[in-house]
Amino acid sequence: MKRLSSILASVLLLCGLAACGAPKNEVFVSLRGNALAGYSWVCTTDDLGCVELLEDEYISGDTFCTVGKSGAYAFTYGPVCPGEVTLSYEYLRVGQDDEPLLTSVYRLTVDADNIISLEVLEAPDYPEDMY
Repeated sequence: MKRLSSILASVLLLCGLAACGAPKNEVFVSLRGNALAGYSWVCTTDDLGCVELLEDEYISGDTFCTVGKSGAYAFTYGPVCPGEVTLSYEYLRVGQDDEPLLTSVYRLTVDADNIISLEVLEAPDYPEDMY
């Protein structure tokens, strides 16, 4: 149920961004995390092929009363040419050899009209007590 909630939240975020006037030729991948915990979401795919990374940012969940609250790592991709690429992400302590705490995998497809779409292949299995 928790996993379904996470997937639904990601889909709603994507729909919400699209409703705010985001161009249809961009795709957003949003992954929950907390930079203060020392972990970061990192895309481990070397060759993006048919897409390009337009933006990579951490959006803090902090407010005046909730310092240290988890936020989201947001990745924005745009099309380069028709094709598809599988993007793999790992939630890990950057610079350390530890195994990733979480993983997530997406397939991005660019059609002949340069419209990009996203398919979730593996959603992160967030622990209930994660931040």
